[in-house]
Amino acid sequence: RGVTGIATIIRNSSTSAPSGAHVQISKNWHTKPGWETLPYVHTWYSPVVMLDVPAMGQLSFELLLAYQYYEGLHSVSHAQLSLIGWGTNGLWEEVGLGSGGEAICYEPDGQHRRGLVTDVRPFLVCGMGSAAAGQCKGTSDN
Repeated sequence: RGVTGIATIIRNSSTSAPSGAHVQISKNWHTKPGWETLPYVHTWYSPVVMLDVPAMGQLSFELLLAYQYYEGLHSVSHAQLSLIGWGTNGLWEEVGLGSGGEAICYEPDGQHRRGLVTDVRPFLVCGMGSAAAGQCKGTSDN
């Protein structure tokens, strides 16, 4: 369902165990009509990891993108959000539970809002009006 809530994991390709290596995630899903030609406005997801590999060494790993579940459990992710297309630039952080959308967004620097928490989405509930239509859909990120 887009780029919200994706957890990125580096794991050992022999044992399938998570490596514990930190993966920095940056993403954007904000767009505005008329901004189609601007760079970085479109939806994108950029995971970055720094690994130490000794000279002449070899490294074998798997890059795993966990959406709603990872090994039967709801996935959890944390990412830095790009605010391009939202209004102005700045730093927002996002925590996602599963891939149904952001669970909480917060702005540690207080550049746009006076409060630390900027967005909250309930987890495992039906979005407004979706249960009445017979299909339970998650809450919107818009």
